[in-house]
Amino acid sequence: MTWMPPGTIEDLILRQYLPPRTVLTVIDAAGMVVARVPNPSNFVGKPIVASLWGVIRTHDEGVTHSVTLEGAPSLAAFTHVGTSGWSVIVGAPEGVVLSDLHGAMAHIAAGGAVVLVAALLFGSLAARGITRPIERLQLLAVHDDQIDPSQPIATGLAEVDLAARALVGAAAERRKVAADLAESEQRFRALFEQAGSGMILIDPDTLTVLDCNESAAAFLGYGAEEFKGRPITDFSPHMTAGQVQDMVQAVLAGRRWRYETQAVGRSGTRDLLNAVAPVQVSGRTLMLVNQIDVTDLRRAEAGLRANKERLELAREGAKLGIWDWDAARATLTWSEHEWFLHGLTPRPEGPTVALFRQAVDPADLPHVLSTLRATLEQPGRLYAVEYSVPLPDGTARRLLARGQAVRDEDGRVLRMVGISMDVTARYEAEMARDRLIRMLETERSRLSEIIEALPAGVGIVKATGTFVLANARMRALEGSVISSMAADPQAEWIALDANGRRLPREQFPIRRALTHGETCLPGRDFLRREKDGRETWIRVGALPLRREKGVVVEALGILQDIDAEKRLLEFQQQITAKLEQRVREEMAAREAAQQRAAHAERMHALGQIAGGIAHDFNNVLQAVSGGAALIERRPNDAERVLRNARMVLDASRRGAAITSRLLAFARRGDLRAENIEAAALLADMAEVLTHTLGGSVVCRTVVAPDLPPLFADRGQLETVLVNLATNARDAMAAGGTLTLSAEAEAVAAGVPHPAGLASGNYVRITVADTGTGMDQSVLARVTEPFFTTKEPGKGTGLGLAMAKGFVEQSGGSLSIDSAPGRGTRVILWLPSATGPATTRGDGGTSRGVADDRPWVLLVDDDPIVRDVLRLSLEDAGYAVLAAESGPAALACLGIGDKVDLIVSDLTMPGMDGITLIKAAQERRPRLPAVLLTGYAGDGAALAVGGAISGTFSLLRKPVSGTQLVDRISALLAARRTVGTG
Repeated sequence: MTWMPPGTIEDLILRQYLPPRTVLTVIDAAGMVVARVPNPSNFVGKPIVASLWGVIRTHDEGVTHSVTLEGAPSLAAFTHVGTSGWSVIVGAPEGVVLSDLHGAMAHIAAGGAVVLVAALLFGSLAARGITRPIERLQLLAVHDDQIDPSQPIATGLAEVDLAARALVGAAAERRKVAADLAESEQRFRALFEQAGSGMILIDPDTLTVLDCNESAAAFLGYGAEEFKGRPITDFSPHMTAGQVQDMVQAVLAGRRWRYETQAVGRSGTRDLLNAVAPVQVSGRTLMLVNQIDVTDLRRAEAGLRANKERLELAREGAKLGIWDWDAARATLTWSEHEWFLHGLTPRPEGPTVALFRQAVDPADLPHVLSTLRATLEQPGRLYAVEYSVPLPDGTARRLLARGQAVRDEDGRVLRMVGISMDVTARYEAEMARDRLIRMLETERSRLSEIIEALPAGVGIVKATGTFVLANARMRALEGSVISSMAADPQAEWIALDANGRRLPREQFPIRRALTHGETCLPGRDFLRREKDGRETWIRVGALPLRREKGVVVEALGILQDIDAEKRLLEFQQQITAKLEQRVREEMAAREAAQQRAAHAERMHALGQIAGGIAHDFNNVLQAVSGGAALIERRPNDAERVLRNARMVLDASRRGAAITSRLLAFARRGDLRAENIEAAALLADMAEVLTHTLGGSVVCRTVVAPDLPPLFADRGQLETVLVNLATNARDAMAAGGTLTLSAEAEAVAAGVPHPAGLASGNYVRITVADTGTGMDQSVLARVTEPFFTTKEPGKGTGLGLAMAKGFVEQSGGSLSIDSAPGRGTRVILWLPSATGPATTRGDGGTSRGVADDRPWVLLVDDDPIVRDVLRLSLEDAGYAVLAAESGPAALACLGIGDKVDLIVSDLTMPGMDGITLIKAAQERRPRLPAVLLTGYAGDGAALAVGGAISGTFSLLRKPVSGTQLVDRISALLAARRTVGTG
């Protein structure tokens, strides 16, 4: 249909005859009113009633109950106009539609009745004279449905003929009215049956279905016949009895009732829109229900709501802003998040193009506008642009806007819709990436300059031996192909392995880096010998360069010219060898001098105590000679002889003790560490020093109770104490007090000790005097060898140096505290022993054979020594397993639990004693062990280390059977103590 203005259509409609209260409406394919009579100005451009539009969309033509746009109920007939998509709707109130039909039927019936009555009256007046005409007329009246109006009627009586003709006319008129009524009923029935909406006639008293069309029954999955006669309440479980009663009363009162409900039937639950109106049938008021199934519409609406909610959730999740630009009206619409993205607060008047231009960073605005123009000018082009938005807090937000233009049929832009998203994080990451790339390029250029300036040859080498990158130094040394990988026609590369054999080319550093991924830094030294005989030392280093999955595809080669370094090193080695020889000679001379000085110091100390020893020994001799004289005078006085004999015996024991201490003090040699009872040691020293230091010096001891034994060489410790006491006496010219004290001290792990002690248990011995003291300058040098403040000839300067060396060699430390006028304190820390103190004696120790004798595993490669020690141990009551080597001894351990202790020589072929003890203790943890050695040089260190760690105890050969038995007894006793504790 050719488009025409609405006014033209209205003129065409007005030229047609329309019954009063009739509404004619023309709508387009979208359900919008194009023309309407009456009241066109109020409704043109608006949609028709939704329920009526739902029926028109689904049917080509028909009649349905509806309401006008003014809200008045009506009966509407509609049809579609060709292929234009337009539809014409004619509606009028139901009373207007049916009133003419009812009037015509009543008028015709009344007229026929009047004519019939008149004829009968006329006949009765002439009944007597005109019997046959009357009978003829009676026959016509009885069979008026068989009268043929086209046949002439003659009864022989003009009056009867006239009546007959009237009767024939009336019969014809009546048949015409009946035919019209039947046709009207058929049309109404067709309208009732074919209506797209459901039509139901309900008895208001019983609420049963009196009549219905197929549409109403089909809504609930029934046929019309089985739907009839059922209470309508069976299908409306959601309506209460009160609601039903209100509806019935309203309809009976002549009002219309509209409601929406959910009806339940065979086809499930359906959403129905119901319009109920009263109708008069045979003098009764019935309820006519017009139903429209809106189930699909409601489901579509629910789906739209769900989709809208999902879209909103997706938009919120993606933090998208939505914008809409109406090009025709030049208006802009933003979602709430779009305001936020632009750093603005929503305004009642909405956004404007000017506001948008102000929000965009001025640097980005030209690009945004040019992109927008290109999108408007080029159909099909999408709008996509990035720009920054300055925010109130001084930061900026980067936005990505995407949109699409909506055009009319002529290609003109009607509007643009799109979204905006925050891409600040991505933008900043890209900017950071670009900055990093620029920085890397700068660093790469700088690194290339640095590599080029390096004095070493640096290059990246491929597996073929060719360079990927190399500085000038590398190219000068190697050429285009690295010769340390391929044959070099100009020179020979020589390197030696750890065994002194020439290194094959496959083992060269760069080759190994490429083939095995090995790193060789700082590198291997090569001698590069050229054809003319020139030789140059070059150090070749390599580093594998890995790619994906750790695969080595290249290597970094580093070549350094170390020829001058090598020549200088050879010269330095020659000089060093000469210097080392001189140092050895000087050290030997110094050690000899120190040994002589130490011996002199010992002799000096021995001389210091000689007077006291002589005094004590004279007392002993006095007691012996006096007792012998008394016995000689009265040999017959048994009681006096016994008493004097006991006195002589006691004196001889005192003399033996004096000589024993003197011999122990005078002993020389390496450290012979043992477990020493500190209290007894200090008591003995105090007894000796009391006579040695003179009457003006008081010597006293202070020993803490329950003091554990210490582990050190007794003779060396006594010498140190005598030297310290002599120094104290010299510092107390006018007399004073010398205090020897001892106490235990534990050093915790991880806590630094002022004297630098390692963690462990120690016995601290302090030698304190009340002498003149020392200032800081003297105190700083007092432990230096040969440093002394005494007059020449009165001191060697080795006393404190030897004391410091002794305690440190024993695993301890020494500290000196002194100040002028406050005296001096010398503190010695010595390791605590793990077992009881060693019993000292000068005679053989006899042991009876116990019922359960301890088993000793004796290992020595010398059969004579092995036999002598075995006999000594067996005489002492031990069971002995003898072995000539380490492996044989380990085999003996398989006998079972018989071995209680192992005694081994240090030096044996194959497996030495330390290795044997370690292997044995791995098999038998905490197995006691004694190590015998004839080497003086390592004896002290081994003794200290072994005793402190508890690994073994050491004795230096030659060792007597008594010494060995005493040491074994001490170790086994200590083991029993630990086991029962």
